[in-house]
Amino acid sequence: MTDSNYTRAEELLAELQKFVEDSKDYYNRSVSWNIADFEWRANQLVDGDWKKVYNEEEFGTALYSMMENHDATVGITWDTIDHYLDEYCKHENSKKT
Repeated sequence: MTDSNYTRAEELLAELQKFVEDSKDYYNRSVSWNIADFEWRANQLVDGDWKKVYNEEEFGTALYSMMENHDATVGITWDTIDHYLDEYCKHENSKKT
């Protein structure tokens, strides 16, 4: 085995060991949503200053309500966050009639 082949074999072994270590936590992982996701999404939905459309003080209430009422068979998606932004966080003057 040449030195370059030996070095490559060592690199591959190190990558494999890292993969095995990272995989140990596989069953302990979760997906989570937080207030920052509401802020990010509000910014995506509004062309301009999202704070004129959404009341960020209500993001925590919307997040809590979303968690309490979500359907585990469907999960939580960006569409879900859109719904809670509109229902809980939209300023009255921004709501469509």
